[in-house]
Amino acid sequence: MSQVSTPYSDISNATWSPTPLYAQVDEIDYDDSDFVTSSGSDSGDSFVVGLTPVIFPGSQLPQILRVRAMQSAGSGSCLSPVWVTIALLQGTATGVNTIASISVQPVSSFGEFDVVLTQAQADLIDYSDDGRAYDLRASISTLPPVPSSCFACAIPHVLTATLIDATGGCGCLNNVSSEIYFQALLPLSTWDGVFPDPCLCNVGVTVACTSGNWYLTGFLAGAGQNLPRLADFVSESPFQLIWYSVPVQECCDSPGGVVTIIVTW
Repeated sequence: MSQVSTPYSDISNATWSPTPLYAQVDEIDYDDSDFVTSSGSDSGDSFVVGLTPVIFPGSQLPQILRVRAMQSAGSGSCLSPVWVTIALLQGTATGVNTIASISVQPVSSFGEFDVVLTQAQADLIDYSDDGRAYDLRASISTLPPVPSSCFACAIPHVLTATLIDATGGCGCLNNVSSEIYFQALLPLSTWDGVFPDPCLCNVGVTVACTSGNWYLTGFLAGAGQNLPRLADFVSESPFQLIWYSVPVQECCDSPGGVVTIIVTW
């Protein structure tokens, strides 16, 4: 049994237009000439629309929340990526449950982004009221790029750190990548993240922009790096930060080794 649920009401709106929002995005067959636009607020923009009820589909998969989005403007010549979170929600008697969500970075033309529910996520939807799911909601929120003293263009909330050129007993760190996230509650302009567990230990990277310079301020797998350490290479376009020969001891077999850390978006 195939079903489609579409927006039918505005539940909340933080600086998106035109209104009513749901009337711009309620097509079953998409129309890219009909859309809503965020204001580009420094604190981010968000909205929630109500979705029409659906009948209990049994264990049928896939169940998908589908959104089309693009990033239409930057500041001057800048087009730093905006991080967008798309979520399927359901209101309950006691609050709002998040069924599933994804975070994406739209580009300068419309693209399709799907929140594809797993069976466990689909099972979170409440159909107890006459076999239908009521008060389903779609939530869209943005995290704009972060202004800094290091570059003229703002910097995305999410960057990618990659480890390469590992030596000694550190081969398990080669070509391992992880997203690192802007930490609004930390001093300076700081991005921080933890890698997958390639060497059976915690491996994390923290970088920060201060007074116009980029520093490596934390590396959980290392020892003796004399942090904070100024970046060895910096490029704004394309965005790239490099620290060469960072010592690693705690995660690698004796006598340890070094890795190169590259940060991009």
